[in-house]
Amino acid sequence: MTVLKVIKTAKTIQGNEIQLIEAKSDAVSVKNILIIGVFHGEEPQGKFLIEKYIKEFPQNIKNNLYFIPCLNPDGMAVNKRQNASGIDLNRNFPTRNWRKTENPEYFGGAMAGSEIETKFVIEILNDIKFDLILSIHAPFKIVNYDGPAETAAKKISELIG
Repeated sequence: MTVLKVIKTAKTIQGNEIQLIEAKSDAVSVKNILIIGVFHGEEPQGKFLIEKYIKEFPQNIKNNLYFIPCLNPDGMAVNKRQNASGIDLNRNFPTRNWRKTENPEYFGGAMAGSEIETKFVIEILNDIKFDLILSIHAPFKIVNYDGPAETAAKKISELIG
């Protein structure tokens, strides 16, 4: 029987909680899959979908699943893309192509990896090796992927039409 449990939390600058929820599989050969909702506060659909899935959770799963239902609760509370500091979390990660921009809509911060929410995800990535990471965005039915994820992207495309 699969048990869902919160294994990590963080508090945003406004005191809202971010959770990492784990569902471990009993299967022998498993993959670790991370699913993240609400990078952008005005895209609450990810939280809705993750919570709906968790509520109707199947008992026999084939892989270890990890959920962050809402990465940006401060932004979601005010229906705003950015977090409470005015940072687009999707552009705050320390990637090779990170750059400082003055565009307020896509402002990734004065420096990469500066935000509590970003640090939360980076710590998780350092603790657990994931085979697949899904980030749910809205409102468009587009599957965009990086890295060796073409097969998963095609399956997701088929599911959402």
